[in-house]
Amino acid sequence: PLLAPSLPSPHPEHFPPARVLTQLYELYVSDREGDDSAGTGTKEKPFKTALQALTAFGKEPFPTIYVDSQKEGERWDVISNTQLKNLKKLCQRGQVKNETAAQKEIEDALRREKNLEEARKVVIKLDPSLPEPKLVSNI
Repeated sequence: PLLAPSLPSPHPEHFPPARVLTQLYELYVSDREGDDSAGTGTKEKPFKTALQALTAFGKEPFPTIYVDSQKEGERWDVISNTQLKNLKKLCQRGQVKNETAAQKEIEDALRREKNLEEARKVVIKLDPSLPEPKLVSNI
């Protein structure tokens, strides 16, 4: 199996480029020894949660995911199909949510820019039909 050398932290701001993780054929997850913030998905540095492994990998087709084995004398076992299916749904929901948030952020930025442009067009002038303004208090 092809395993990547140690990769950067899987926090969103530290995600390795997708092409690096997509070169992995196996991801490892260990509830006992894994770490979602420093794990890389290798045997030596597994993720703590399978959801983080899928999120870090990014998109299907996902590699084989190995989790802590419940069998005596075995270290790793392939994740169950049911668990993988549920995790894929969660991962997809998260991706849709992130895409929606990104789209909303873009729309908000465009709206703010348009409002700023409109505000720049406003010109304040003294109305000559009114008396001259006077300073009421020198605070």
